[in-house]
Amino acid sequence: MIAHFLPSGFPKEIGYTAGFLVLGVALLAAAVARLAIPSVSEKKLKRKIDQERNHRELSIMGA
Repeated sequence: MIAHFLPSGFPKEIGYTAGFLVLGVALLAAAVARLAIPSVSEKKLKRKIDQERNHRELSIMGA
């Protein structure tokens, strides 16, 4: 990220600024990705597991 150097050998400030901007954009992208992931409540998850368990028990009984 640091492509420009001062005569003293230290990097120019633009390298740090660019790096900070890249990390900021990555942080925003991660926040948007988090919002895109659907959330599941514990009640819904438990209900779904119970439904699947009952379905498997009924299919075994039918065989």
